[in-house]
Amino acid sequence: MSNDIEIQVRKLLLSSDYGTLSTHSVDCPGYPFASIVPVGFDEFNRPIILISRLAQHTHNIIDNDKVSLFFSDVDQQGYEDVQQCARITLLAQAQRLDMKVDANIVRRYGRFYPQAQNFYKKLDFNFYRLLPEKVRFIGGVGKIHWIKPEQLFTENPLGFEVEADIIAHMNSDHRDALLNYCQAAGFVLPEGIAPEMVGVDGFGFFQRIGERVRRFNFPEPVEAADDVRKALITMLSR
Repeated sequence: MSNDIEIQVRKLLLSSDYGTLSTHSVDCPGYPFASIVPVGFDEFNRPIILISRLAQHTHNIIDNDKVSLFFSDVDQQGYEDVQQCARITLLAQAQRLDMKVDANIVRRYGRFYPQAQNFYKKLDFNFYRLLPEKVRFIGGVGKIHWIKPEQLFTENPLGFEVEADIIAHMNSDHRDALLNYCQAAGFVLPEGIAPEMVGVDGFGFFQRIGERVRRFNFPEPVEAADDVRKALITMLSR
């Protein structure tokens, strides 16, 4: 896979705050069962989902943990011909998280979706990590690629603590900058809603705008907190 394709796939993956989850139906054996789910990401940018134990897709996963998750840029680009859109089908194994061992991932997901805290604290919801087996990317008609997960899912060089420090600093001291990033990207903010940084990794950052999570990509990959600072300044000057 070329580096250009890798960049394109990662941008689409991380710009998706929801996906179509397909599981193996228990009630109708042999048939796939599709549902829509909000999506967060762990320290390797692997998808994290929070699903009710009562939901049909959860029953299906307990019986067979092999799933697929589908993303596209249709709602981002507004194609008249949907076959022109870029899309990803992620084949994965669904692994239930341990709330103590994976506490950092749970906290990260909670920044993306604050309302989710009521789901797993008060209701019967569980977190699952999707461990990628293979990735199918279609960039448009005839632009088809199979991608190995190790090419795409790499560890966040910042780590959870540095990420949390950057987020706290930006949300406390640089609210104007966060708003400028949104305006430059063309994101429309609902009246009375201020953007809030919720995640940072080696390739960009996430902001929560109302009920949606939006992705902002760095000009170049970063390795440390000072690199992030320089990237954020560069983005303001564009």
